[in-house]
Amino acid sequence: MSIMKFAASTAVAALISTTAWAGTISTLEYNGSAAGYRTVTLDAVPVTVANNLTNVSAGGFDMNDTTGGLGSSFIAWCLDLGAFLGTSGSHDYMHTSSPFQNGGVNLMNAGIARIQAMFNANYGNPLVTTDRDTTAGFQLALWELVYDTDYDIETGAFQASASDAVEDIAGEFLTAAQNYIGGDRWRLTFLESMGQGSARKQNLVTVSPVPLPASGIMLIAAVGGLVAARKRRKAA
Repeated sequence: MSIMKFAASTAVAALISTTAWAGTISTLEYNGSAAGYRTVTLDAVPVTVANNLTNVSAGGFDMNDTTGGLGSSFIAWCLDLGAFLGTSGSHDYMHTSSPFQNGGVNLMNAGIARIQAMFNANYGNPLVTTDRDTTAGFQLALWELVYDTDYDIETGAFQASASDAVEDIAGEFLTAAQNYIGGDRWRLTFLESMGQGSARKQNLVTVSPVPLPASGIMLIAAVGGLVAARKRRKAA
């Protein structure tokens, strides 16, 4: 992609991202898994798990927003072990800046900050959405951050076990999140199920890259102009 095209696409992304405000309704359908699932055994969870399951599938979800706002294929992650994902039909979700008020865990500011750090520190790794063990490790780490505060899947209110590979990856992700001190790289969109009672589905989160500030876009455009001018001089 050329520098000028990158600048233009970034500007469009910035415009689109500002439309995903709290209160927006998305109707979601499940396309399938992002990269497959791995089994995680829940050893301790401070909430009632759906159907009292102890073995659950961990991994990202490939979802379709039929209303168009999030796209026909985007990756979402479970932040709610108290309900099932709706894998058939379509289900309404509200974009919320106060996750979650429908019976799922109320994350409060500290919980949101933990999840933000998780994405900031790790989501640039392409294996998170393409490798089965890595996507499962990422999901396991997210559950730890939703239900606990010690960044350790072996201790505390939330405890779980999986294959050595998945546990090691989750541990690496959690350490990176705990130590992250940079700026926000990803914009979080929390998706709260609008179903009531038994119709409630899993609450989710998805992300999009934080767009460059206007000054950054202008700088890229200026650099692109210099490159184009240099090419013209060489051609002459």
